[in-house]
Formats: sequence, structure tokens, C-alpha cells
Amino acid sequence: NRRIKDTGEIRMQPYYRWRAGPVIETNKPLDFLIDADNRGFFTVLLPGNQIGYTRDGRFKIDSKGRLVMVDGNYPVVGTNGPIVLPEEADFAVSKSGAIFADGDILDRFDIKVFTNSGRDRLITINGSVFVSTEGVPEQLIGEEHYAVRQGMIEQNNVMKAIVGDVTMLKRAYE
Repeated sequence: NRRIKDTGEIRMQPYYRWRAGPVIETNKPLDFLIDADNRGFFTVLLPGNQIGYTRDGRFKIDSKGRLVMVDGNYPVVGTNGPIVLPEEADFAVSKSGAIFADGDILDRFDIKVFTNSGRDRLITINGSVFVSTEGVPEQLIGEEHYAVRQGMIEQNNVMKAIVGDVTMLKRAYE
């Protein structure tokens, strides 16, 4: 909570710990992780053609062949718009986010790697999808700032944060 100096008004302002959660290997071809020091986000398309960003890399294919988020069914955006995967194709994704179907390049994830200050300007709409009210936040450009890992996801960081804080407090007490 934050008190506004002049009016005495109290506003709720969420605080996010951009701490990574535990990484698990799922071996599912539609699970992805962005290795970017907690600053990498997949771009998704929200209702009304609004752009959103997520670190939740659990995807599925909808009835239109689009790659969508498991939570919310928001289409995942590539450099050519929403990513559509051909039926019955074998596909793979490179570390740079290039999507290959039967060996041919199909599209590339629209990965955003925000600076720490840019990431801190994001606001959440549901806990896993974020938007910016100020345009695209400041970001780091280039594939050298991230690596996409297929068949892996990052789990929720809540327990890691609690355990980490308890350990830190215990050491401080001692």
C-alpha cells in the first residue's frame, strides 16, 4: 500500500518478485521456457487485439491450429502474427525461438526481454499475463539475451520465495 502525500489517499500497488521458479523438464513439445535472467516474455494476443506478455510457457493448439496459452487460450504471437501450426507436422523450436515444421522454418516466437525497469512497468491482468499501459517497455534487443528451451517449464516461484525468505531470515537471526 502507498499513501498519496497530498490527499492522504491509500492506493494498492502490487509488488512482484521477478524471481525464477523451479525449472522442470516435461518433455512435452508444447511446453517452453525462456532462459533470460527472469526478464524474458512470450508475446500473446489478448481480446481487442491488445498485446500481452507472459512467462507461462504451457501452450496447446486450439481448433483453428493456433498455438495458445493453456490458461486463457490467448494466441501466442510470432513475427508473422498469431502462430499457426500445420496439422500432422513434426515441429521443433530452436534456442533463438525459430519454429520449424517438417524441417522448414515456419515462424519465430516474438520474445521480449525487458530491462529491469521496463519489466517493473508491467501490470498483471490475471497473475500470469501482463500488459503495459505505456507502450512496449524498454527492452534488450537480440537473440543473445535469451534462449528458448522446448519441453521445459518454469514452475510458480511462490514456494521458492517463501523458502528463500525463511532461509535468509534464519541466517540474519543467527
